[in-house]
Amino acid sequence: HVNFQADLHTIEKSWEIAARCFSLAIYQTVLPQLGACDLLIEPPETRAFGLFDFGEVEALFETGYSAAQKLFRVSNHD
Repeated sequence: HVNFQADLHTIEKSWEIAARCFSLAIYQTVLPQLGACDLLIEPPETRAFGLFDFGEVEALFETGYSAAQKLFRVSNHD
């Protein structure tokens, strides 16, 4: 899950308002479905990525993949 709801004080430009509205719309659509998840991974490192950081897709993927690997390594040792 990478649709982190940022602090409102970080919004300064008109495009950031549009991005926030889009993000909230996505969140409201996804929210009812989150309860159906057996596992939800929300790495804090993904907060560095914006909604329109299309050029960062590989870095975002690696961040999520790495977080999942760490999570499964820890759970396999329990």
